[in-house]
Amino acid sequence: MKRKETTKMRGLLDAIIFLAICISLLVLTSNVFGQTNVALNKTATVSSVENSSYPAGNVTDGSTSSRWASQQGSENEWIYIDLGSANNINRVVLKWEAAYGKSYKIQTSNDLSAWTDIFSTTSGDGGTDDLTVTGSGRYIRMAASLRGTAWGYSLWEFEVYGSAVTTITKYESENATRNGGGIATDHTGYSGTGFWAFVNTVGNSIQYNITNATAGSQNILCRYACSGNQKLSLYVNGTKIRQVSFTPTANWDTWADKTDNVTLLAGSNTIKYQYDSGDNGRVNIDYISVGSSSTTDLIPPSVPTVLNTSNITKTGFTLSWTASTDNVGVTAYEVYSANTLIGTTAATSLNVQGLTCATTYTMTVKAKDAAGNISTASAPINQTTSACDEVTCGSVINPGFENDLNNWGSTGNTTITTVAKSGNKAAVSGTAEGGLNYSNQILATGGQTITFKAWAKVENGPSWAGFGIDYLNASDVEIGEIVLTVNATTYT
Repeated sequence: MKRKETTKMRGLLDAIIFLAICISLLVLTSNVFGQTNVALNKTATVSSVENSSYPAGNVTDGSTSSRWASQQGSENEWIYIDLGSANNINRVVLKWEAAYGKSYKIQTSNDLSAWTDIFSTTSGDGGTDDLTVTGSGRYIRMAASLRGTAWGYSLWEFEVYGSAVTTITKYESENATRNGGGIATDHTGYSGTGFWAFVNTVGNSIQYNITNATAGSQNILCRYACSGNQKLSLYVNGTKIRQVSFTPTANWDTWADKTDNVTLLAGSNTIKYQYDSGDNGRVNIDYISVGSSSTTDLIPPSVPTVLNTSNITKTGFTLSWTASTDNVGVTAYEVYSANTLIGTTAATSLNVQGLTCATTYTMTVKAKDAAGNISTASAPINQTTSACDEVTCGSVINPGFENDLNNWGSTGNTTITTVAKSGNKAAVSGTAEGGLNYSNQILATGGQTITFKAWAKVENGPSWAGFGIDYLNASDVEIGEIVLTVNATTYT
């Protein structure tokens, strides 16, 4: 009996240990990467569905028994999820059904227009793709370009892990209300169009009108430069909160951050820095930001310069530029044609392709850092692609004319209707060139022999008549012409 009791106790102990391990593993699994699936139950949009049984919403319902499926046999398909607000994303999990993507990209966007690649593969093998990524955006998209099977694409779940981007609003000094001092540009490194140059006069101030979403404690960051230890008074909604100390920066071209925690109302507030009696110095202020800390990077990179082009062809060219600088580091460059983003690269050049021959493109470049700060656009450069190839147009084989008015009518690919005729027996009566302009296009891809008939005859009018065959490119622009005439001396 004792031995049996001992066996039972051991069995119970083993069960308890096993249960504890399972719970630990469950907790570990659910908290891996320390984040939540921010795509759960969010709205998904797709390029197509196989049928109504496989809608887009199945990829965000948390269930591996329901799925989205695209139309079968289609190569280029996509699905994106609206996360509701911008998120910092570090992990994506794709749970494929049998119909998987061999080549696909994971992309993010904040406006559904400009997409940034954060992952790309040409060797997908289905199953579960657990991807470590770095990116941010409100929208996240899986864009597939090559199927792994003869079917389309199908996902059980599209999971996204990360955290919401903290909203930080920057207020430039040039847009603030100033009493004394002025906006200056004689030192480098400022953002916007200038900075406020303080004057050591009691009563001088700069006031920022800000908006705060929720009443409560909030960090106010002041971007400043000064020489020596300086002090100003900080006012919130008209009330002096404290005297603020500014430590010296290396020089007037070097900027530092001063963070103060204050209590704000929901809605409109005012933040003012003022030179009061008892304050002692001159401080230049570039901007303030709300919701920031001294570790927040709000400084955009410098503007890319010296744009050049090379390797110019009919369909593209290489665009290069001088590297930008940043207080933390430049991570990417955005290349624009006019106002359209056409590429992103970490290098200082981009091979721009897919363009139209003999066409001028206006190119600009912006620099971007890891915090998402983007520089203003570079000075534009205009580049014209190489001339189009000369097109060798066809020729007319056996251009015969018939002295038979009964043949006016229709045949082959060209038709002149009875209404188009004028006079008794003539298509053009008493007019010069252009009296009748009849057009009937025949599509051609080159190297073809096309047979058709048309008639022209001189009668009681000008000394000649004729017609032209125009060769047009895909844009309906004439690139060649053959003119056939009928002489009055030959045909009467």
